[in-house]
Amino acid sequence: MTPKQYARLRREVLGRDGWRCQMCGCSQTLDVHHMRRRGALGDDAETNLITLCRECHQLLHGFARWEISRNCSDADEGTS
Repeated sequence: MTPKQYARLRREVLGRDGWRCQMCGCSQTLDVHHMRRRGALGDDAETNLITLCRECHQLLHGFARWEISRNCSDADEGTS
């Protein structure tokens, strides 16, 4: 997939997910995550991709450190 094709796919996934993290609702520092990783034969199909904020993405991959703080102050309050 070319960088231009990936950028278009990324925008499509972000738009589909309402430009919000699908775990916490944050709308800042958004990443597109492969639900089934490429190394496990996951592909770049839209059905295999989900929008996550950087913090949730790191938590999901086990990269969380105690210093990671909530930077998503615009997440909807009271929606847990």
